[in-house]
Amino acid sequence: MRISTITNWAYGLTLVMTITSGVAFILSSRSAEDERVAVEHLLQLDRLAEDLALGAELRTDEARLFVMRGTPEHLAAFHVAEAQERALAQAIDTAPALGVTPQELELLERVRRDAEALDALEVKAVAAHQAGRTEEAREILFGDAHYAAHLDLIDSVRAFRQTTETRTAAELAARHARSDMYGHVARLSLGMTAAVFLGVLYFILIRRVSQPLRRMTGIVNRLARQDFAVEVPLDGRRDEIGEMTSAIQVFRDNGLERARLDAERRRDLQTKDLILQMMHRLQACEKLDELAEVVSRFLPQLFPHLPGALYVVSNSRMSLAPLGSWLGPRGVVDRFQTRDCWGLRRGRPHAAQDSENDVPCGHVQQDDLPSLCMPLTAQGDTIGLLYLEGRSDDASEVQDARLYLEIIAENLGLAIANLQLRERLMRLAVQDSLTGLLNRRSLDEALHALAQDHPQAPHPAPHPAPHPVLRAAAEAPGQTESPAGEDSGPAGGNGEADARALACLMIDIDHFKRFNDEFGHDAGDVVMQTVAGVIVELVGTAGRAYRFGGEEFTVLMEDTTGAVAWQLAEQIRNRVATTPLTHRGRILGTVTISIGLALSPAGGPVNTLRTRADIALLNAKASGRNRTLGENSRRDTDSPA
Repeated sequence: MRISTITNWAYGLTLVMTITSGVAFILSSRSAEDERVAVEHLLQLDRLAEDLALGAELRTDEARLFVMRGTPEHLAAFHVAEAQERALAQAIDTAPALGVTPQELELLERVRRDAEALDALEVKAVAAHQAGRTEEAREILFGDAHYAAHLDLIDSVRAFRQTTETRTAAELAARHARSDMYGHVARLSLGMTAAVFLGVLYFILIRRVSQPLRRMTGIVNRLARQDFAVEVPLDGRRDEIGEMTSAIQVFRDNGLERARLDAERRRDLQTKDLILQMMHRLQACEKLDELAEVVSRFLPQLFPHLPGALYVVSNSRMSLAPLGSWLGPRGVVDRFQTRDCWGLRRGRPHAAQDSENDVPCGHVQQDDLPSLCMPLTAQGDTIGLLYLEGRSDDASEVQDARLYLEIIAENLGLAIANLQLRERLMRLAVQDSLTGLLNRRSLDEALHALAQDHPQAPHPAPHPAPHPVLRAAAEAPGQTESPAGEDSGPAGGNGEADARALACLMIDIDHFKRFNDEFGHDAGDVVMQTVAGVIVELVGTAGRAYRFGGEEFTVLMEDTTGAVAWQLAEQIRNRVATTPLTHRGRILGTVTISIGLALSPAGGPVNTLRTRADIALLNAKASGRNRTLGENSRRDTDSPA
């Protein structure tokens, strides 16, 4: 049989039984209502009396605590309790509406009088305590009068409650009997109606409640295990089951959102931690190459979806060169002009998704790349550029990281500026400002370090036979024309032509003071810069060049031979002698130099190397200048000055 048919038959039967039991229900409910009203009146009266008694006790306690402790909190609590007590006393006026008898009303008035008398004593005690009469206040609150007034109030309340309970009990008994009679009739009718409904509700409970609940139980259990991937079926029902399903769906959505926010918070904390680690390492970098390595290692961890590169502004301030890159960016160029970047032009980050919605930077090789150019500044100066690009057409991946990138760019700019300042200061500390060569201080430090690295060797016998190559070089045109049989070779000419040694060249510009007086100090600076340039060009990576002081220069060559050092000295001397000089359109002619050469350990220990080379230089100048002499070459006193 169809459920609709069963429902229709059940409806007809229940309609007849409902009409039959209607009158019984009405009469029974009316009797029950009368009974309920009587009980409510009793409870209200009982509660009113009880509240009066409890309020009096509370007020008494607060008054006593105030008198004993003197704290304003208890005084405030006393006034609150007093106000509540007065409000309850005024509520006695509404007692006639609750069906009280004249006797009960008289008892209520007695309760109010007792409460007011007790209140008057406590107010008097509080006033006495506030006036400084503490003992009087304590006598009032703990005396016989207060105790008697309190007992009178309790007796009045007890008498009132007994009277009302006795009256109400009689009324309730009568009304309860009448209500029971009508109730039996109503229950009989309801029993028959329930029998009909049970059959219908059986199918309703199974089909509409039990099955959905079993299905929802599994879903709720999975949600309790934080498995928010479970799907909640929504069937659009407009009953409690449908509301519960909607609530579970809301809970699931909130759980998914909470999980997303937690994951985002963890990513944010991880990102901040990586940024902090990166900043610490940037502060510890000593070179720009180290800084570039730190950036290339940390930015891929922070933003694995953003390839990029780090550029540094050149000394001319007109171009930028890459210092490092990561994740293989496609838009990176080797070098570009500062005017090619809109970020550098505007002095603020420039983001471009493609050439249609914004102006792309000229240095980006592909216009369709979402890119972000972050200028690196320090103290208002632009010192570099942080370039990043997205891997897809979605520009949001670049914009989402922009806040963190601005923080990184700010710290990165300061770190680069500090390193550049440090390098500049170190360069000024070790370089000569006029020639760009290493200065006297650097020479002393280098010789000291070399003296620590090279063992001391005994000084060779004086005036050994010169090396054949050096003798030939000394007898060449333009060098010292030594008398027959005299030594004009380099220091250390001990017959070991291939011995590896540390060589020192001391170089001095001939007649520089006379040249300086004739053409001026500016021209003299040009001469020293030209000579320094020749020395740097010819020495190259074979050694290090220094400006010793004034017009004197020094060259140190490690792991070389006397022949190689002599040959280099002659190349420098010949190049200087053949280089024409001009200054402000004026021909200065040519200059010559004299060179002294010393070796270590062949000629002596490292700590005397410069002195020995300086002595050889003095011999070369005394022998006529424009020549190279070794430390063991004899001074040619017959040469023209």
